[in-house]
Amino acid sequence: MTPLALTAIEPERWVLVFQRESKVWWVRWLAFGKYKHVAAYAYLPGFKAWLIYEVSLVRTSIVVVPDGEEALGWLYELTKNSDLVAMKRGSGVHRFRLFGYCVPAIAHLIGLSGGALRPDTLFRDCLRAGGQPLNDPGHAEVCGTAA
Repeated sequence: MTPLALTAIEPERWVLVFQRESKVWWVRWLAFGKYKHVAAYAYLPGFKAWLIYEVSLVRTSIVVVPDGEEALGWLYELTKNSDLVAMKRGSGVHRFRLFGYCVPAIAHLIGLSGGALRPDTLFRDCLRAGGQPLNDPGHAEVCGTAA
């Protein structure tokens, strides 16, 4: 068997999407605070594609979208009415985490130590750990293509 021409990669940098709204009524009620959900995406330059990672109580979704018009649609839907934070993947010491919903899954994805249970707390933890708020969704940093 011959290896694939493309090299496998794990993103070093993720953009975390802290969403202010939820379509699910009980999440709006339960997730008190500014943010109701958190997801993440990264750009894979060698593949010229976007990787979107989202965890909910119903399922985990991992979507790869080729760069282009379709990707813009996906990213628009994911990031509307949200605050974005760019995070480098860390190597934090992991202890047992509760899984099954977005906050601990995203913290685990980026290697962030701590015990955040709500999106608001994770947002603060990310900023304390060196996360960079991204205010302009059209900027190259949001796309993960900036150096």
